[in-house]
Amino acid sequence: MTRTSTFAPPIALAHARRRLLNPSTVLVSIALAIAGCAAPTGEDLQGASSEEGEVEAPDAVNAVGRASSALASSSYAWGFAKVDPSSPSLSSAFAFNSAGRVNSYSGSAGVYTVTMPDLGVSGGTVQVVAAGASSTRCKVASWRPSGSALLIDVRCHSPSGVPSASPFVVFFNKGFTDTTYYVQRGAHVYYSGTSVVASHSWNSTGGINTVTSAATGTYTATLAGLAFSNASVHVTAVGADAKYCKIGGWSVVGANAVVRVRCFDTAGNLAPSDFTLSYSYGTPRSYMVGGHAWVSGPTSAPASYSASQHAFACGTTAPITVSGYDFVRYPDTSVAGVPTMALATAYGSDANYCKLASWSPTGTGFGVVMRCFTPAGVWNTSTSFTSSLMAGTYPSPC
Repeated sequence: MTRTSTFAPPIALAHARRRLLNPSTVLVSIALAIAGCAAPTGEDLQGASSEEGEVEAPDAVNAVGRASSALASSSYAWGFAKVDPSSPSLSSAFAFNSAGRVNSYSGSAGVYTVTMPDLGVSGGTVQVVAAGASSTRCKVASWRPSGSALLIDVRCHSPSGVPSASPFVVFFNKGFTDTTYYVQRGAHVYYSGTSVVASHSWNSTGGINTVTSAATGTYTATLAGLAFSNASVHVTAVGADAKYCKIGGWSVVGANAVVRVRCFDTAGNLAPSDFTLSYSYGTPRSYMVGGHAWVSGPTSAPASYSASQHAFACGTTAPITVSGYDFVRYPDTSVAGVPTMALATAYGSDANYCKLASWSPTGTGFGVVMRCFTPAGVWNTSTSFTSSLMAGTYPSPC
């Protein structure tokens, strides 16, 4: 049986028709919500059994209500893009830049660089996942400011580790806590293989993120003060090699979120690797239209580990549904003129990996099609995974 839970957006409920939020509506609504609404609380423990069609782009004042500005403000920089090497440019349906600029990419044959203009800030982390129906994997090699732009290097490989052309999704997020606009809840971490890189580590509580390793290729990330487990959780291996990582499990221990990460070489053996970890309330960047799900069975997205925010901030909430391990439907998440992003990460103690086959509008929502594989690249239809969908907008008031 499919179940779901909802998370409350920081938007005051007003107006009765669907529309994109303009900046004044966003700021007034958020101010009302911050003044009068308590933040929702999280759950307790997770996964005890584990060891672990194109749309118009937003205008210059982007859908989340921030006007374009140089460097997008050092505390408000994020973006995403779906790259398809068969096309020289990015589709506006699947690309977003918080500075209101147009992202682009270059490269071929598994070696790519994504450019996000005016997002060239210090800090932040990157998530990458391969897309398409083939067995390729993708990861982030590096990311860095270059002038006012952010450059993100991506590497894609065949299961055996040969550089290979592949579509992929890339997501950059500079975490911040700013009650002027909204409060982001969660954390992100860049682990360099020996330690957490402080300049790329962020926690909305102000707590310290730590990572330890008790055995080769296994890691435990402790995110201080994040006492909720119903979260969007994703991990990406970092480096130019063909290693990859997945989520081994997560739970709340005391007042902290604890996430287990497992990394592998091309043979499926546990192996040391750098990685980035994203842990966020609701969506990969909190409170946007979209949601997340932990898919633990062919028709199962447990309510304690899935959450949905519809395009409307009020009204009946339809559940996230799962079909056959490879299709996740996020209802009522389609907003005309607003780009969307999907992420996916394999879950469990084995060496299987997952990717996005595609995502597209279905009715008033989006359907995400998944593909998971064994280390050798054999399609596997019983691999658990985490899934997230996010639009570049807040939910509309009603």
